[in-house]
Amino acid sequence: MKIRNNVAAFGGVFSLCFLCACSAFTYILIRDGLAHIQIFPPDFQDYYPAWFIPLVLVIFWLAGLGLANYLAKIPCVHLEVLPDRSVSIVKRYPFRKEANIFKAAELSPAEVVEATDSDGDPYFYLQLRASNGITLNVVEGHDRKSCEEVGSRFNAAIGKE
Repeated sequence: MKIRNNVAAFGGVFSLCFLCACSAFTYILIRDGLAHIQIFPPDFQDYYPAWFIPLVLVIFWLAGLGLANYLAKIPCVHLEVLPDRSVSIVKRYPFRKEANIFKAAELSPAEVVEATDSDGDPYFYLQLRASNGITLNVVEGHDRKSCEEVGSRFNAAIGKE
């Protein structure tokens, strides 16, 4: 049995695209200079203060780097139940990988945990806890039934029904 949770990869791609956009606008600002930044609509002949656009760009850079730092700490999880009922868990981060093998006795049964997303809708995690304190979100999503199905299959595969 193999289970993959690649939800964190979306955040990594999003933060990479956001930082690329910040890089592009920084390049444009450096290339064109501050003298060509006009207030919209163009028929109004006033200009932004020279410090305004670089300040906005710095705020976007700080937000993008903060977001990238936060999202880099969330792993993509690859879990595999081996023939001897031990479980291989690989957590992949952007710049490193952690691999562990646990015996079935070292793991608690997987259980569904309910939370809420940013809109206040229910969001479900299938969590797995190891004896050394590691807690993993094996599966996550808005569908409780799918999380419960994966959890019951996983618990049966490791003999903890």
